Order: sequence, then C-alpha cells, then structure tokens
Amino acid sequence: MQSNLFRKAALEKATSPEQLDLVMQVTSPLGWLAVTTIGAILFVVGVWSFVGTIPDLVEGQGVLLRGERLSEIKAPVSGTLARLDLTPDTVVQAGQVIAVINRDRSEIERKVALKQDQLNRLRTQHLSENASDEMVYTRNQALIAAKASEVDSLRRQRVTQQELVRRGLKPENALFEFDRRITATRGELNALEKENAVIQTRMAPRLNEQRNLEGEIEYLKGDLERTATEIKSPETGRVVEVIKSVSDKVGEGDPLVRLETARPTGPDAALGFCDGNIHAVIYLPGQQAGKVRPKQLARVSPVDVKKEEYGYIVGSVEWVSTFAASPDDMREKLKNDRLVQSYTEKGPVFEARVCLTFDPENKANGLKWSSSTGPPKKIGSGSLCQSSVVVDHRKPYTYVIPSIKRTLGV
Repeated sequence: MQSNLFRKAALEKATSPEQLDLVMQVTSPLGWLAVTTIGAILFVVGVWSFVGTIPDLVEGQGVLLRGERLSEIKAPVSGTLARLDLTPDTVVQAGQVIAVINRDRSEIERKVALKQDQLNRLRTQHLSENASDEMVYTRNQALIAAKASEVDSLRRQRVTQQELVRRGLKPENALFEFDRRITATRGELNALEKENAVIQTRMAPRLNEQRNLEGEIEYLKGDLERTATEIKSPETGRVVEVIKSVSDKVGEGDPLVRLETARPTGPDAALGFCDGNIHAVIYLPGQQAGKVRPKQLARVSPVDVKKEEYGYIVGSVEWVSTFAASPDDMREKLKNDRLVQSYTEKGPVFEARVCLTFDPENKANGLKWSSSTGPPKKIGSGSLCQSSVVVDHRKPYTYVIPSIKRTLGV
C-alpha cells in the first residue's frame, strides 16, 4: 500500500544509479546575465560616486529686464487718450512728449460748478460770521480815532499848564491830573487797537479761504481753454509695455506706459547692469543667498519656454545684494504687488543680477542655450523666469555619508 503513495516515474529516477552523477542547475543563463548586469551597474555607480560631481544649486525666481528697474508713466488728468506714439522696445528720453490726453470738458465744468457752489456757501457763512466782527471793528475804529484826538488834546493842554507852573501861576500838582488822564486814555486806546487786531486775525483766514477757492475756479476755467494735455516722460528708458491705446478713457493716475530704466547715477548710468543688455533680476531665498557670488554659472529658464524641450539660457552672476530686499524696493522695481507677495511669502529674499550669455550664431534669439538654439522667438524684457545658480560641485558620495551617520547615530 505504501508504494502507491509515489508515482512510478519518481521511484524509477530515485532508484536508477545512472542519474546520480548529474549536476543540479541552480541558476539559468538569463539569471546570470541579470546578476552580471546589476553588478556592472553598481560598480559604475560606485566609481562615479567618487569620480563624478553633482552641482549644488541655489534656486531663485524673477523677471528679465534690460535696465535697473521698471517705472510707469501715469495720466496726470482724466480724459480720452488722443495720441500715444510708442511701441514696445522703443527708447524714450526724459522730457519727451509720449502722449496727449483730451480732457473731458463736462468733467471740468462739473468741477467748476462744485467749486462755485462751495464758494457761495462759504461766502454766506463768512458773511454771518463777519457781521458782528465788522460792526465791533468799525465801532472800535471810531473810538480809536476819538481817543487819539483826546490824547493829543490833553497833551497840548498839559504843555500850556506846564508853562503856567514854570511861571509860578499854577501849582506843580496841577500837572498830575493831566498825566493821569493821558495815561488812562492811552490805555483805553491800546485796548481798542488790540481788540481790532484780534478781530482781523479771525477774519483773515476766512478771506484767504475764499481767495483760494476763487483761484481754483479761475484755474479750472483756464483748463476749459486747454483741453489737450501733453504727457512727458519723467526719465529716460525703454518701453516694456504699452498699457493703454488711443481713444481709451483714462482716469487721473492710470498707468499708460511701463518703462525699464537704467541706473540713475554713476558713469555707467546709460548702460546699467550687464552693459545695458537684457538680463535676469533674480530674488534668492535668504537662507541660501550667502552662497551666491559674482561670476558663478547660472541657468535661466523663462517660464513661457519649455525647459524639457529647449533647455535653459546660460548666464553668469554679475551682482548680489548684501542685504535683504525690502518689499517697497521690489514694488518700485517690479511694479507688481502680486509678484512681490509671491517672492516674499516664504521669508526674506536677496536680489541678484544674472547676465545672459549671447551667441552671435544663434539667429533665433541670439542667446546661448544648454541645448539646441532655444525657442524660435525673441526673448524680451518683462518675461518671468526661474534661475539656478551653480554655487559648488560635490562628489555624489558626500550626499550619502550624512544619511549613514544619522542612521548609525554617529
């Protein structure tokens, strides 16, 4: 019964002495190939970890510019834009007329009417306030004239009495009464003059307020004759963006044009950073900005260009700030509150300027790219970008050792 527990073929193989000298196959040839391949890969990785290098990068983000900062030319008055002789990449000079705004006559007339109504109400109010003051002032002026005449009369009488005293016809004490009366009258005269001075002090601001309103009304009426207002550029720069178009309605303070301007002072004011060429204004995180130095290699990637397809623009660091950028300074340079908030939401940032490397043989955009010639379009000012600055090169094994030490508790 026990022999039925095993198959006949198995019993034959177990009892056959001819098969005892066969070698058992542990691994197939395909398995050996896999093991060899893995071993080779590990060997190459091990050699590379000691021979090769990995760049240590500091990441930043910013915008491409040609000048030192961005500035805006704003409408000084409201109205309709009648002329705007600018296109992007145009250079404008300080004092150059760049636009004309036709002011809205109905708006000016409305302001004149409001000011006139305000002046009428003010005159009515001041007339009521001045009525009692003017009455007291007039009465005091009459009393002042009478008191002054009385003092003169007393002084003349005293001279006559003094002559009589000198001749012995009058006693000396006869002059005391005249002196007392002159002093008392002179005191009343001074009190009246002081009261009128106070009244004039109260009335003067009211009169000045009326005169100021009258001047504003006259100026606005003159504006009715000067409906065309010329807009001049306050500084020299290159046009980055034309915000408004001809025939657009604009309000007072609305931005019309955005410029990029060079450094305001210094011998290279006309050129600015990177010899006046387009470059990247990068904001680096405060924790890593200290690693960045001038002349270090940088990789600049415009956000509207596919990095995986065209690579990055090769550049080098020209300048790094030694102190954190203030939000006000960033707003002045970028003219974009949302960008400033985005760049600073994780903490302080430091400004850096990265010069782009030019390639005269690249007819597409004139820049040197890490692969190919980049996109078939011009890379212009105002484009947002990301940048990686190569601050060091490290051996791959140095990245593993700290992890091993932490694991072993060393």
